[in-house]
Amino acid sequence: MSESVNAVENNRALLIGDRDEDSLMQNNVFNSQAFENLATLFGEKMQETMQQYLCNTKGNIEKLQEYLRNADFHLLECTAHAMKSSSRQFGAIAFGDVCMQIEKCAQKKEVHPIDSLLESLSSMYIVISEYMQNQLASIQSSNKVGKQN
Repeated sequence: MSESVNAVENNRALLIGDRDEDSLMQNNVFNSQAFENLATLFGEKMQETMQQYLCNTKGNIEKLQEYLRNADFHLLECTAHAMKSSSRQFGAIAFGDVCMQIEKCAQKKEVHPIDSLLESLSSMYIVISEYMQNQLASIQSSNKVGKQN
């Protein structure tokens, strides 16, 4: 397994094993500031925007699996690239890193690493989804407290 795939696996283990916000941010797994900036930008539409991202991401993971089964490396690369960008915008740094690795492997037509990376992506999606929901709830709670003062 390549060094970059090992780094992704370490982030995956961190993400799944340690959901403490400080640990996730210190290890560059999740960038809460990026998420908060996006929440500020979208305001009341953030819940809807986040749900759309999560829904699209879940569907794209399924598409990636299908593209791998069909050995469609071009669609694997394009979809992973799009997921990388949107995930990083939402602060899901490690998730975006896995997408980047899938993108690179698709460019080289390397099947084996993609298979294990897709497993990591599926596991990470569950954690990212939960974490983003909690982050948004925390931001919304802070905003309500700020408006009351």
